[in-house]
Amino acid sequence: MQDNENEYEQTNEYGETPKPSGSGLRAQLEAVLTEKKTLEDNLLKANSELRERSIADTLSSLGVSAKVAKFIPSDVNDKDSIAQWVTDNADVFNIQLGGNQTVTPTQSSVDPSIVAGANRLNLLSSSAQSPSKIQDIEARIASASSKEELESLWAEARAYLL
Repeated sequence: MQDNENEYEQTNEYGETPKPSGSGLRAQLEAVLTEKKTLEDNLLKANSELRERSIADTLSSLGVSAKVAKFIPSDVNDKDSIAQWVTDNADVFNIQLGGNQTVTPTQSSVDPSIVAGANRLNLLSSSAQSPSKIQDIEARIASASSKEELESLWAEARAYLL
């Protein structure tokens, strides 16, 4: 053995030091971390949309304007807690509660024809359906004018479906 050779350094039979076997791990780690971040973002977005939909459905079933939804705290999530929050804050939003715990708006000095028109608009907007995300992406793919636009739409579609 030579005097200047490191005793921990291993060499093969040709006197060469082998390369470490972990090459490419950093790239794999970065790819996995990027995928994890994308999945977390999609999960947060889905949870947010689910919460908004749940609140809107609960408020409409209680007969409360959907505009109240923006005032509901983030820790109020399920149907019972939303109903309890509306009951607790009915006086703040000028909502009268009946004996059977149904929520009804208070009588105001607004012309009844305006109230009826607003109710019709609310009914129409609550029953209107917006196009789904997939249909929107399909329509945009069909009208794509360049390869780059098509590739970005395809990436968006894959991210949405995952």
